[in-house]
Amino acid sequence: MIAGEMRAAADFLAEQRESYGLREDDWDRLAIIGDDGLVRHLHAQGGTIGCGADLPRSRKVRLALFDEDRALGEIVSAVNGRSLVFGCAGLHGLFSKSRPWESTANTTYLYGELVNAGQ
Repeated sequence: MIAGEMRAAADFLAEQRESYGLREDDWDRLAIIGDDGLVRHLHAQGGTIGCGADLPRSRKVRLALFDEDRALGEIVSAVNGRSLVFGCAGLHGLFSKSRPWESTANTTYLYGELVNAGQ
């Protein structure tokens, strides 16, 4: 429900991506954030919208739109020469500009889980 009106989530999110000039499959720059402060990334799932985490108990969320300049400033202000930065693959891909924290701190990006099976 959006502003008291029932709307299909897929339609609403498609409209939002279009209004912000995002690709139809861009689930990295458009997410939702709950009143608990957690950002939840979404994905298309067989004609519906899937979420990799539970929604907040209140079931109330708002859009979380990635802003590259703001994110850059937040990361740079939090990182120093003693930092060890673990970023997700999505974070690496979100920045079209430079990633200056890489020259300040040891940084790695996780592109999935690794499993070593017994040989």
